Amino acid sequence: MWNNVYIDLRPSCFIKNIKWIPTLLKDGTAKVNIKTDIYCVKPGNYDVNIEIDGEKYERKIEIQNIIEEKDFVITIKSPKLWWTWDTGEPYLYHLKVSLVKEGESIHSKELDVGIRSFTYDFSNNEWLLNNEKIFIRGTNIIPTQWLSEYTNKKIQKDIKLIKEANINSVRVHAHITRKEFYEACDKEGILVWQDFPLQWSYDRSDRFIENAITQIKDMVETLYNHTSIGIWCCHNEPSVNTEELDVVLYKTVCALDSTRYVHKHSDYREHPYPGWYYTSMEEFMTKPYKPIVSEFGAQAMPNIKIAKEICGETWPPDWDKMEYHDFQYDETFNVAKIQMGNNLEEFIKNSQLYQAKLLKYAIEEYRLDKYKDLSGIYQFMFVDCWPSITWSIVDYNREPKLGYFALKKAYQPLLPVVKMMRNTWMKEKGVEIRLYVINDYHKDIENYQYELLIKKDGNETIIKSGDFNIEKDTVKEILKFTYSASKELPDGDYKLVARILDSSKKIVSSNDYEIKIVSMKANNK
Repeated sequence: MWNNVYIDLRPSCFIKNIKWIPTLLKDGTAKVNIKTDIYCVKPGNYDVNIEIDGEKYERKIEIQNIIEEKDFVITIKSPKLWWTWDTGEPYLYHLKVSLVKEGESIHSKELDVGIRSFTYDFSNNEWLLNNEKIFIRGTNIIPTQWLSEYTNKKIQKDIKLIKEANINSVRVHAHITRKEFYEACDKEGILVWQDFPLQWSYDRSDRFIENAITQIKDMVETLYNHTSIGIWCCHNEPSVNTEELDVVLYKTVCALDSTRYVHKHSDYREHPYPGWYYTSMEEFMTKPYKPIVSEFGAQAMPNIKIAKEICGETWPPDWDKMEYHDFQYDETFNVAKIQMGNNLEEFIKNSQLYQAKLLKYAIEEYRLDKYKDLSGIYQFMFVDCWPSITWSIVDYNREPKLGYFALKKAYQPLLPVVKMMRNTWMKEKGVEIRLYVINDYHKDIENYQYELLIKKDGNETIIKSGDFNIEKDTVKEILKFTYSASKELPDGDYKLVARILDSSKKIVSSNDYEIKIVSMKANNK
């Protein structure tokens, strides 16, 4: 028992359950089926009063059985749709359904609900929100080990961090979290991928499948009216259960909810980890494991306060203790080849820099392939659920790592991306540079400007600028040219900065890359 305890006193006739089932029609109207289960021990004639944002509708019904299922269909001529925060307003209607006898309200239920459709176009491998393509910039979350400690204050902190990182979708990974989290996602316009709590492999018996069916039905019924939930997933990383348990659960959920996309399982084939478990991060250039990428990333150390709690004051640390806190030694040093450094502070910096670099590189590669059999990605993982060393970009104390800021930058809805033939530039030798702009907004961008500049020690030199337009929800190559660094520039490390300015010359998006400028003399040393 982890939530509040209360007594729910109900009359002999009451509304047991409501399902809000919206349907968008081609003419722009919406039909909402308000499916209502009424429990009543006194058969007879009753009224049902429905209020949607104060608009009242009345229905007369006859109750003959103890449990009656009634459908009430309401037409909304100009519906206000629910969108993710980056594509529109996440509008919620307030619904109140009352059971009335002889003019007196016996019982009522109230909900905040939205009107939206969310589907998957298998022919093009595209997610559609309200019949519009949407690119998912997602993350996975397990926010805590104990739901009793996941207070509303922590939930609001997480939601704030999620939105500030330009994330528009969250995968609730292998668990069901508190209702307050889903309510916050409803309100703030964050699309939810909801996992059923199955992780890895299980008993293959019929009795186990029966048990799982009961629980997955409970999950769908409990969370059904949360508008933010767009995806049900039946299992994470299965092996022996894929052709039996997962198929049965898939059909069970499809029968319960035809309004959402149902995913049989989030398979290993959707979880690319180059640069962590194998090869190098450059493999992301091939855009592996499309069309659905539901995990990718790398570990990084937490910030200094938690790191000291785990590692202690000795250096090198106790590797067995580190492993207990989820640290992966082999992957850190032999695949990612992260340098340990001379002390804990250096190791934290090196670890976080590597994660940040990998995430930025992977995200840019995937986003440049937007809608080419790819409609979204989910980084793994958002926050540590205990003081540990994991793939998260925010530590247990809700302190962002460097990876958080890299993801925030790479997840900007309007993003300039630079592709270079090389990152070390020899003076007076041409380097091919391409500038792309990714527009995830559902609006055209017109009369904007780009700037490309090199920056060192606060000094900026613009190397290219110009005007551009880009259609809504597209990727466009803006510029391709060859640049030769002047021999007058000092040798050293620089940043190549790409900026986007709106029609009022305000910087609305920025991205940067580390480069080195060298002379022939320097290379011969």
